[in-house]
Formats: sequence, structure tokens, C-alpha cells
Amino acid sequence: MKASDLDRFCAGLMPERRTPESVDGIKTGEGAKELRKVGVTWTVTNAVLDKAERLGLDGIVTHEPTFFDHHDSAESRTASETARAKQKRIDELGLVIIRLHDCWDGYPEYGIGDATARVLGWTERLEATDIGRVFRLAETTLADLARDVADKLGCPNPRIFGDPATKISVVGLCWGHTSLGSVVRCTEAGADCVVVGELAEWQGPQYILDSGKTMIYAGHCTTEKKGMETARELLEKNFADVEFIYIDVPEAFGPPVL
Repeated sequence: MKASDLDRFCAGLMPERRTPESVDGIKTGEGAKELRKVGVTWTVTNAVLDKAERLGLDGIVTHEPTFFDHHDSAESRTASETARAKQKRIDELGLVIIRLHDCWDGYPEYGIGDATARVLGWTERLEATDIGRVFRLAETTLADLARDVADKLGCPNPRIFGDPATKISVVGLCWGHTSLGSVVRCTEAGADCVVVGELAEWQGPQYILDSGKTMIYAGHCTTEKKGMETARELLEKNFADVEFIYIDVPEAFGPPVL
């Protein structure tokens, strides 16, 4: 299979999202390269490149950017010594890197949102968009919900906004780097609490507190990477002649030190 065939398949998952402004597509390497062993990961870190070298990978499918810029612009690849060294190593390894972001977040069943909700055990969905979900839960407290989210997603240090004893029966899920608009949509759909990956502290949390609602910060990586495990499953089902290997990226934030 050529890299261009894999990229074409990814684009076809949600073709309406593969616009000229999309961040998806082949970011390094040539579309004509033959792929036999491909890594699937949340973002291409140096540790991921180490594993790619050990495994002898031909390519990597990643959700987030490689060069610390949402669009992986040409400028971002030379903006620092770290970025330049990473580009040099990718070239030396001959890796084709394909971004699967815009066509994946809202993809049904396998995509980021549905995969994360399934791991959390949230099934009674009240509302869904490409960038958010709202669910009804058995009544719990904010503190217990935060502990459950942390346990199921492997989040080392969730942050909560609001009274830990607040009763929660409707929850919103806005994975990754979300927007205030997505949080507002969840609360206006009845959510008592919104679980987010990350959001500016002066924005989402302050809106939540002024609204008398609650919020759990669970981390960008931890609210998305389950969806890259399912990406590997979907790719494997559709390309039997290629080996797809999931490569985990740990949450960047460590456990609390105090």
C-alpha cells in the first residue's frame, strides 16, 4: 500500500472535513512510498521516533502535530533547534507522517469522542456534535466523577472546578483542546459538569463557576488517546496487508508533588 492510499482512506472518513484549511494529510515523506508497518499514535514525540526506529516503521499516523504547531507549517519545522533535529531524524528514518485530526474527532464509533465515552462507560447520550457529547449518568458527586474519570482514562492529576460535593447527573464531554462555545453548548443542554481536556483558565473555568456549574480538567492527551487505539483497529480492518502498531504517549503532566 502506498502512503497516498492510506491518506486517501483517512480523508474519506469524513470528507466534508477535508477542506483546503484542514490540518490533515501527509506531513513528511512521499505519497508514493510503500508502507508495510505503520505506527498509530496521539503525537509524534522523540520517544515515539525511538520506537519507530526499533520497530522498523515505514510511517506513522498521528492525531496531533509533530512540530509544535497546529498546522505543521514549514516555518515550524525550522523554528527551533528541537524542531530542526526532529525533522532531520524523521528524514533519516524515511518516515511518512500522516495527520488524522479533522476527519477523526467526530467519526462515529471509532473516533475520538465515541471511543473516549465508551471507555468512560457513558452510553445514554443526550446530544452530540463533532466536538462534544452530553450524557445522562446515575447520580454521583463531582469528586467521585473526577476519580472515576481519572481511573478510566489514566489521568494522573485531574483538576476540578466547583464544590466536590455537587451532585452530577448530566455530564458533557469536550475532549482535547476545546472551546468556550463547546462548553456553553454542553451546559445549555443541561450538563451539571463538563469534562474537558484543556481550556484557558480565564475562560472555561470562570464561565463554569459564574454559571453555577462544575468542570473537570482531565488533560488533552488522556481525553483523546483512546481514540487512537481505535484508529489502529479501524485501519487494521481495512488494510490487511499492512501491520499497524499503536504507540502510547503518556500524559505530559506528572502526579501532584504536594
